Amino acid sequence: DESTLRAQLDQLTEHELAVAYWKARWSRQARPKQIPPDAEHPDWKVFGICSGRGFGKTLAGANWIGLEAAQNPHSFNAVIAPTYQDARYTCFEGPTGLLAVIPPILYKPEDYSRSVPSLTLWNGSVLRGFAGDSPDRLRGPQHHRVWAEELAAWQYPEDAWSNMVFGLRLG
Repeated sequence: DESTLRAQLDQLTEHELAVAYWKARWSRQARPKQIPPDAEHPDWKVFGICSGRGFGKTLAGANWIGLEAAQNPHSFNAVIAPTYQDARYTCFEGPTGLLAVIPPILYKPEDYSRSVPSLTLWNGSVLRGFAGDSPDRLRGPQHHRVWAEELAAWQYPEDAWSNMVFGLRLG
């Protein structure tokens, strides 16, 4: 009932409320094919979207990894795009990138590094950009999850994928 819902919402911090609103907004906006199979297959490992321009692949990736970072404090999350410029200008700063979908209350402007690119949320979770054309940069860093943007455009897909998989040691 409405009073129970109100009581539950009153228990949330402003950050938790922002995450709940974001999650509800995305679930209403997204098409079913933009949502990973969490409910039906809780142990899924890879979720891919193979589609043309305008489908909302970047929007889906930004919402998925952003929400995961927001709901899992102190997590490390990689965003791998074909180049560092793609990571920065598309995945982080683009019109459907992370900075466009993550509610501003969840991070401070000084917690975004344009040069890396990297964003730290209020809960200590980190979203860090990498490039598929620099697979050796994926040696060493560990992550809970990865958003692999435009995998088919990576210059060294096998090397980058292999190093990425080795880095998925945390989750």
